[in-house]
Amino acid sequence: GPRVVGEVMEAEELRALVTAKWGQPFDTKVVRRRDGRNVIKFYLQVMWRHLNQQSFFMTEQEYMEQLAAVTSLISEWKQADYVRDQIIETTQKPGIQVGGGPISGAVAVSIPLMMEDDAGSLTQCRPLYE
Repeated sequence: GPRVVGEVMEAEELRALVTAKWGQPFDTKVVRRRDGRNVIKFYLQVMWRHLNQQSFFMTEQEYMEQLAAVTSLISEWKQADYVRDQIIETTQKPGIQVGGGPISGAVAVSIPLMMEDDAGSLTQCRPLYE
């Protein structure tokens, strides 16, 4: 469909973006953690579990409520266009990696959103893709 632009992202759009990119409505969340340089960052994570799995831990309504919580933060932080670009551009894939590579087990896609300084102020992370 037509590309959505602007500062607001709704739950339905994030579901559509994730499903179009990776083929399933994967779980998403915003996590806060320190990176390798000890900087606190907030990341959008696309998890390896999805709504169409029988073992999925949420109902569809709960899944949509979780997406709404995630997209409200994305919108509040004015990161909607950035997130759209990142999902389209990334070569990361959520899922269970098996085999002899360096990564095995459950893998989430991580998109850095915001950095937090010592005073607790938030600034946008620089885009990964220039």
